[in-house]
Amino acid sequence: MLKNRGIAFKLNAMILTVSVLILIIALLFNYYSTKKLLVEELRSEAELTSKIATQDIEFFFELSERIAKTLAKLMESDSYEYETITHILTSIVYTHPQIFGSSVAFAPFAYDKKVKFCSINAFETKNGIKTIKNLSDSDDYTKEQWYSDVANSKIPCWTEPYVQKSSNKVMITYSVPFFTDNNGQSEFTGVARIDISLKWFITVIEGVDAFRTAYALILSKEGKMIYFPYAQNICQSVFEYAKAVDKPLLADLGRRMIAGESDFSYMYSPLVKKTGWIFFGPIGKEGWSMAIFLPDDKLNKDLSQLNFIMFSISLSGVVLLMVLIFLITARLTYPIRRLTHSVRVIGRGKLDAQIKTTNNNDEVGVLTRSFEDMRTSLINYIENLKRTTAEKESYETELKIAASIQHSILPVIDDRFKSELYELYVNLVPAKEVSGDFYDFFFIDGETLAIVVADVSGKGFPAAFFMSMAKFAIKNICKTTKNLSPGEILGIANNLICAEDESSMFLTCYLMFYNIKTGFLKYANAGHHDMVHVLSDGGVEEKGILNNKPIGFFPDEKYNDKEFYLQKNEIIALSTDGIVEAPNKDNIQFGSEKIAAHFAKNCKEPIRTIGDSLVKNVLEFEDSHRFDDITLLILKRT
Repeated sequence: MLKNRGIAFKLNAMILTVSVLILIIALLFNYYSTKKLLVEELRSEAELTSKIATQDIEFFFELSERIAKTLAKLMESDSYEYETITHILTSIVYTHPQIFGSSVAFAPFAYDKKVKFCSINAFETKNGIKTIKNLSDSDDYTKEQWYSDVANSKIPCWTEPYVQKSSNKVMITYSVPFFTDNNGQSEFTGVARIDISLKWFITVIEGVDAFRTAYALILSKEGKMIYFPYAQNICQSVFEYAKAVDKPLLADLGRRMIAGESDFSYMYSPLVKKTGWIFFGPIGKEGWSMAIFLPDDKLNKDLSQLNFIMFSISLSGVVLLMVLIFLITARLTYPIRRLTHSVRVIGRGKLDAQIKTTNNNDEVGVLTRSFEDMRTSLINYIENLKRTTAEKESYETELKIAASIQHSILPVIDDRFKSELYELYVNLVPAKEVSGDFYDFFFIDGETLAIVVADVSGKGFPAAFFMSMAKFAIKNICKTTKNLSPGEILGIANNLICAEDESSMFLTCYLMFYNIKTGFLKYANAGHHDMVHVLSDGGVEEKGILNNKPIGFFPDEKYNDKEFYLQKNEIIALSTDGIVEAPNKDNIQFGSEKIAAHFAKNCKEPIRTIGDSLVKNVLEFEDSHRFDDITLLILKRT
């Protein structure tokens, strides 16, 4: 869309885009930083609420414990009559509104040798404080938790919440054992207890201001719900309740709470059907724990208000900025628009159209004068181009013809060179349109295959011409002479080329005679690098250096021969230095080690797969940094 627009429009669009992006980034940053601060504030608020509730509960526990322990001490200090005990219990209930009841339960036969069980109770009723003395042989309170736990452990303890049968109220009880001296021995005499109604306890908890906007859950050490606004039975186990209402998240929370864990995290509450932040941790020393859930309704509302204010301010600034930029860009781009019109006229071919220049030294003035200079230079350039184009087209045509002729004189692996006794593969990738590398293969007789791989010094058209001359010379000598070795043939070819070559070019090459039936291979090497010999077991050898000089250096050179037998499933690979010396962008050569490793790894593959993959690896290694022609010829005895 911007491609056909003017500079002023593009400049305005770019500035607007950048401004909007900056606005979005600023708003996002403000959103997350503000949210982080608000979340920290919520955490502090939850911790403070928990601390306040903990202090209230600790005070509640400690006060009740002191009262119960004082009652136990009184029972140990003297033997009180019923009226005295009743008065003490009534005073405790009357002066401490958090205490629903207070009682003393004697061990069997400890109060009266004629009656097994005796307990004295004082508790609140609608009509005031009521006292009861239970003397019975059957009303066995020793099996109640508040009695049995203390009688067995002989230490004070709090009970789990329970429903008191007589009042049908949910209670928690703190029990303290008391003892009497029996011939110097401390003897367990009974239990002094304080009963606290959870209804009063809940009233204290709900008095905390934070619970007016938050939800709280308080669990006992065994998971009974002491405070929870959604539980119908406040003494119910949190796990039973979670199972009944199918809220597994609540059960997981309960397990973590009674395990004594503390955490502050963001979650979805299935009970209130809201998301928010939950803080939980242990409270008191009785194994209780509290969870406070703070819905994020208010947090989101505050965030929305703050971001709306920020967005309004930022948007107003962007609009004002765009108005100013529009006015400035319209003034600055006027000379450019005028120049654009002149350039369009020139672009239609009217080179004689004048460009209005200015004497200003700013960028627009310099650009205008540069275009006028360009117009003048363009007129001169077109005249020169007309002359050189015709010459260049003629040269490129001749180069394409030369490449086509060169490609046509290289042999192909047709049916004449396909046999069950051997396999042959060849590939030549020129560095330019025409190549200085060449290969050749032909039969000297019915069993002997001649193979040539050569690399001419230089590249391009001169190297291709020299290559063609050398190829025909070597092939004609092989065809027209009898019983000459590869070295003798290269010596004759060297003399012919030295006599005819006035360009001081030379070539390195291999000439091989291979018997396709016996595997006998005789070769001469004229200054070429090693060939690769792959053994049938996958081993790789490099061989072939005979210290012979390249062809075209000096006449009357002697070229040594060497021979060996190529065993079945063995491979000979000949290549030019375009493979082994191929450089990458860091000028590191491909190297003979990579070639040997490639053949060792892939020796069991078909030779076409071996050859194609090696050439591909070299080209990828060069990564468009073409250095030289690439020629690869592979012979395998099957």
